[in-house]
Amino acid sequence: MQQKNITIDETIPHINYIADGIQTEFVFPFLIFESSNINVYVNDNLLTEGYTISFENNDTGGSVIFNTAPQKDSVISIIRELSIKRVSDFQEGGEIRSKALNYEFNYQIACTQQIAEALNRSFLLPVYSVNSGLVKDFPQPAANKAIIWNSSGTGLTNSQIEIDKFNNIMENYHTDSRTAAAEAASSAASAASSLGQCQTLTAKAQEQADLAQQASEVTRFMHIGSIIAFDHPASYPGLLPLNDENHATGYLISNCDTGYPDFWTEMLRLKTLSINNPEYEKYSKTQEEYDAELSANTTQENSYCDFYVIDEEQKSVRLPYLGKAEHGICYYIVIANKFENVSEAQFASIQNLIDQKVGESVKTDLSNAMPNIDFVIESWNEGESWYRLYKSGWLEQGGYIWWEEDQTRYVVNLLRPFRDSYYSLLTTFRTPTLCVSLYGSTYGQNETEFKTKSYGRADETVGVIWRAAGYAAEI
Repeated sequence: MQQKNITIDETIPHINYIADGIQTEFVFPFLIFESSNINVYVNDNLLTEGYTISFENNDTGGSVIFNTAPQKDSVISIIRELSIKRVSDFQEGGEIRSKALNYEFNYQIACTQQIAEALNRSFLLPVYSVNSGLVKDFPQPAANKAIIWNSSGTGLTNSQIEIDKFNNIMENYHTDSRTAAAEAASSAASAASSLGQCQTLTAKAQEQADLAQQASEVTRFMHIGSIIAFDHPASYPGLLPLNDENHATGYLISNCDTGYPDFWTEMLRLKTLSINNPEYEKYSKTQEEYDAELSANTTQENSYCDFYVIDEEQKSVRLPYLGKAEHGICYYIVIANKFENVSEAQFASIQNLIDQKVGESVKTDLSNAMPNIDFVIESWNEGESWYRLYKSGWLEQGGYIWWEEDQTRYVVNLLRPFRDSYYSLLTTFRTPTLCVSLYGSTYGQNETEFKTKSYGRADETVGVIWRAAGYAAEI
């Protein structure tokens, strides 16, 4: 076998080269015992032919000689692969020759080097890692799923979503965001040019009228996934009920990806956010969890569940069920960008009740909203005072103020200032119980306040209900 004893150096039995398209012979500087000990890779392909191995039994190295030079810039990897075994058998009382003993030790050292080299290509926990309770097993392979740490950080698990599909969704969001930003910049430049042409008071008044009409139209857009309430049953395209007794186990939207593609995309995004994030866990529930929650939340023959079941395989979404409508309040979820064929009176009802939400409002990134879609970006209420500010700058506010005793004039301070005095104003005068010959008017309307005046006589203290709408001042 060996002509002389060879001392194995502290050498890694693995070497790489970058091919130049000309060279055919590649040297490996480590011991092998037979030519089958060498594995040769070109890039990620293990070769079984197309080369020969040249080595001497009394030397610590050799060469791989290709029949044809590998393609330029390809990676040539040469690695020793030994069978982990004993190669000598020393008999009881028999002669132990140094040649056989050295061969056995050399082979075992070479096997140890092979294991050490493999560990160098493996992921290891740091020496200061706390291993108590850590499960080091990999989960069973699952197609298109990513491997992540579980919620307790004690082991690995498969992700709930298909990672490539999530990447595609994020890429689409980024593309839409860039498109929306470009169109918004174009719209801003166009608006600035139009504003510069308004030179007279008449033109400015006309502009205000046009903007008010535009605001009335765009406010018919609601953010997909929002939950809104009515004081009456509603049937508007773009909404689905959440407490319809005909769907007491939750309204099921089949073929959601084709029937309501924007809503389907939003549901997938929220399900993705639910991974290791308790704030969004209601978007990652199974049908079994939904049924259990529905059964657990049963009081006086009325059950409810605020979970969502988002089935990526069936492309379906089961909506929350919020129980039977009580006190005349009916809840709905927005599944389309716009309510079609809704009258002004019907839409006014939506606006009056939009602040009545169920649970936590849906949180999402609205940076990709198109310029012609308006939505509420800030709202506030305390007692009977409230305001809503829209992305377009449109501002709605109102309240209820009691006058002091025997006072016939009262100044109402606006909750937020308007950019000018061209805003609409509605007021109603009332008393808690009985009113005799009471009526009033407003005057002195400006950006921050308006004045009220009453006529006639009331048996009790007078109050005024007010509502104003227009464009907000920049803050």
